[in-house]
Amino acid sequence: MSIRGSRVGARGKTSYDPSAWAEKKRTAIERAEKLKVERRKMKEAARDGVETEALLEVHDNVK
Repeated sequence: MSIRGSRVGARGKTSYDPSAWAEKKRTAIERAEKLKVERRKMKEAARDGVETEALLEVHDNVK
C-alpha cells in the first residue's frame, strides 16, 4: 500500500462550514469594535483626568 493510499479517509468527518466561519468573523469584529470604543473612552477619560473608578465603570458598561 502506498503512503497516499493510507491517507484516504484520514481526514475528519467535519467539513468546511462557511456560515460558522462567518459567525466567528462577525463575533470577532463586534468584539474589536467594543474594545475600540472602550479604548477611546478610556483615552478621553485619561485626557480629562477622570479617576480610575470611573474608568472601570466605563469598562463595565461597554455594550
